[in-house]
Amino acid sequence: MNRLMLTLAGATALAGLAAPALADKTDKLVTDQYREKIAVARAEPGVAEYGAVYLDRASERIAKLDKKLDNDKAGQAEAVAGEIDALIETARTRAKVAMLKKDVEQAKADAASRSNAQLADAQAAAASAQADAAAAQAEAARLKAEMRDYQLRQTQLGATLVLQDVVFETGKADLKPGAAQRLQPLAQYLQANKDVKVRIDGHTDSQGSDGYNQQLSEARAQSVRNALAGLGVAPDRITAVGHGEAQPVADNRNAAGRQQNRRVEVTLVGQQASSFAGLD
Repeated sequence: MNRLMLTLAGATALAGLAAPALADKTDKLVTDQYREKIAVARAEPGVAEYGAVYLDRASERIAKLDKKLDNDKAGQAEAVAGEIDALIETARTRAKVAMLKKDVEQAKADAASRSNAQLADAQAAAASAQADAAAAQAEAARLKAEMRDYQLRQTQLGATLVLQDVVFETGKADLKPGAAQRLQPLAQYLQANKDVKVRIDGHTDSQGSDGYNQQLSEARAQSVRNALAGLGVAPDRITAVGHGEAQPVADNRNAAGRQQNRRVEVTLVGQQASSFAGLD
């Protein structure tokens, strides 16, 4: 997405109390631009026929984008815009793939009539490989775009996302209803990248005994592991470890610090967080 436009939208939203009409105009301009991008893509050769489902999904995301802009969450709006861009590009790529495959079939028919089947097969194989590579590249871009919502940060182990304790019931290890759904984009990425291993580290604050905190941290890490396994990720790719209160990231003497310390960290081992950014 045009970062300047998102920045303008965010700045205008901050000034909303003084000039709400201007904020509304800016938000409408952003969403109108995305509607135009979808319309342009739909008019391109083959896109309406072979990529319509992705353009329809992109159109559905516009309402979500408008809501994020209206709520003055520019960072989230940018992530939604990235999803829309990725869906548009997927629609275009699907159309190119389908049209390439049609060309392959036509090439086979022409070659048969010219009694040059061997050459036609070689050409068809090359075109088919090109089409498959384009499709795989588009799918990889889509999955990475969805991963941006996690705001991955770089650690020594790899690209890490943090699940705060709000996804668990207080003092319990069970995930709250709906919390597992937040892991769906991560599970899809892992299913498409079967060589990536996952490490899950559970942490607590310093309230309670050492033994209780150790047990709780292990149980919460295991719950996240089970959730990913339930979403189709092979369990032997996932390591779950509990650290209790031993690795705080904030001061345990105040409530805000304790909340930061109560967390589960999910790391894509060996992956670079920067590879999931800048996909506009």
